[in-house]
Amino acid sequence: MASFSTPPSTFSLSDPAAVASLNLRSAQLTASTAAEILALFPTPSCFASPAEHKMLSDGVRSALDALSGSLPHSPLPSPPRRDSRPPPPTPTSPALIYTDYPPLLQVPDLSFTSDPAAASAWFRLRHITEFLSHPPSLVLNQFPYEGCLVRKDLLPLTLRAFSFSTPGDPSTAPSWYLPTFDLSTEFHLLPDGSGADVMGRWVVKPAQGTHSAGGCVVASRGEAAEFLRRKRGEDIKTEYVAQRCVDRPLLVGGRKMDLRFWIFARSFDPNSTEAYLSDFFHARVANKQFDAASADDEVFYTVSTYNETVPEGTRLTPGLLREQLERELGEAFDWNALLAAVRDLASGLVKSAAVAIGDWPSSRAYYGIDVIVEREEGGALMPKLLEVNFQGDWGAPQHAAESNDCSQEFEQWRADLAQALFTDDVLNAKRFIRLCS
Repeated sequence: MASFSTPPSTFSLSDPAAVASLNLRSAQLTASTAAEILALFPTPSCFASPAEHKMLSDGVRSALDALSGSLPHSPLPSPPRRDSRPPPPTPTSPALIYTDYPPLLQVPDLSFTSDPAAASAWFRLRHITEFLSHPPSLVLNQFPYEGCLVRKDLLPLTLRAFSFSTPGDPSTAPSWYLPTFDLSTEFHLLPDGSGADVMGRWVVKPAQGTHSAGGCVVASRGEAAEFLRRKRGEDIKTEYVAQRCVDRPLLVGGRKMDLRFWIFARSFDPNSTEAYLSDFFHARVANKQFDAASADDEVFYTVSTYNETVPEGTRLTPGLLREQLERELGEAFDWNALLAAVRDLASGLVKSAAVAIGDWPSSRAYYGIDVIVEREEGGALMPKLLEVNFQGDWGAPQHAAESNDCSQEFEQWRADLAQALFTDDVLNAKRFIRLCS
């Protein structure tokens, strides 16, 4: 059994030495050590406030559950047992849809109802938590326990457990994985900047939320601790993650960019996973020229393109992006190889999800996956997963298409989404790339 040091008499999340004393390194965690860790865990009196104690203790229990082979905690319930699920439903054709998302109402050839009880399919923005309370014939646009994908603090646990060749061993991570740590329980895993343990730069962002709102870039543990102290004074309930910065990103016109792709999922059953990568995506380009040393948000963050006034050229559809990259990079650039690497990333992500997520037979869902492309030392382009988004917003892809005179591409994507979610039709193989097949 692993041994654990005695906790200090006083404890603070912002003290890396105190956090490190808990010795919660994932390689050492097994189900048999969980009781020992929790027995040694500091009491509420050791903390600045009861709320701080609860925040960290809940996070520790989540990490213990995940790293001992169980699923970490989530706002959603644990997945239902596969052997106790109802049989797959017989879909109603055409679907009668209840929704609280106004843009869906603009999709042609769909039928809607304002009565949830009369609907044969739901498309809801709020999390569905009581799957067992719904009839198996009701199509739901969410999967049980999809928090293991869309929460930024749970996604790294899912990937470390199910995408690493050796669970928990960072040397066996897939090439598309970006090191990410939950700062409530894994602050001590941030590089300390000594010797070969180079800190570099890390993005600190809320574990839940969009557009990187409330985040910052740090270059030391001290900066990260100071940020957490400041934010805890503003809102103690917020949890944060730290993700390694890509300091050599692929640039477009000298500006940093990332890519928003879309996954449509019909089943996460590990034995019969059915998920697709859409051929429609868009690039989000930063407002200002890239400078690795800059602290200007409009240089570093591509999500600044979500401002009310979107600068020209900050959202590009695939055709325009390809033209610009081929013009800037020349013959050395291989568009098809880049897309193939993104498909490998998406397949690896779905395979991990198929182990962790709850596969409910009447569930259908779509996710926005954000990818940044890193230029490696030898010049190779390597896509890296930034995060997975719960029901990504339609506004950005619509604006990308319309601002580049490609409205029909967005309309086709919207129709594809409706087909994937509300029918059992065989999907167009040119526009839907089957994953994990």
